[in-house]
Amino acid sequence: MKILSLIASLLLTGVVFSFSAQSGEASGSSSLSIAITIQSLLEHIFPQLDIPLETLHPVLRKGAHVMLYFLLGLSWTVTLCLLRARIPYIFLLGLMIALIDEGIQSIVPERGPSVVDVFLFDFPGYTLGSGLMLMVRSVHRRKNISS
Repeated sequence: MKILSLIASLLLTGVVFSFSAQSGEASGSSSLSIAITIQSLLEHIFPQLDIPLETLHPVLRKGAHVMLYFLLGLSWTVTLCLLRARIPYIFLLGLMIALIDEGIQSIVPERGPSVVDVFLFDFPGYTLGSGLMLMVRSVHRRKNISS
């Protein structure tokens, strides 16, 4: 179980890093096409709703940061708990991944690192995922102790 969890966490981290390795044009184009699709879907479901693409696109991009890092937080917390790592190391790893991720963007054409992304979107998303998994683990442990 430990090995499978580690492999899943490493693969997910690789996916996040691969997104950062995309050029600015490729990254923007991908997210823009998703934003256009979501905008069309929302307009079809809610005809009165008028969300400008200039608003939806950045919200979608930042939401993707939070969601990916939330998943990373879940995954790495499971892995590191199975490996019996101390809790501070779980959070330190999340911060390191976010910083490395932004470092990758600093060497990719048309991209640049953003401390704002690290501290407002990436690390908070990771922290939410880790916190949720640690709460589930705590509840599970209490149930097992009281049984």
